[in-house]
Amino acid sequence: MSDATFSVVTSVYTIGGLIGSLGANVVMDRWGRKGAVRASAVATGLGAALMGVSAGLTLLIIGRCVSSLPVQLQYLKA
Repeated sequence: MSDATFSVVTSVYTIGGLIGSLGANVVMDRWGRKGAVRASAVATGLGAALMGVSAGLTLLIIGRCVSSLPVQLQYLKA
């Protein structure tokens, strides 16, 4: 993996967290704390599964993006 590719894979996590922060309050307001915990667990598990089965770069990037979406939910529920 080249340095540029490594940088893209790493930065996708930050971009996903930014996108997730835009919708975190909506999820908390609509489903409450317990629903947000469930949504966070499902998204994190799905992202980890995608990264685990990835054989190429595309699925790895998608998995990192999906697993970073609920990061802001994990901060809001505390």
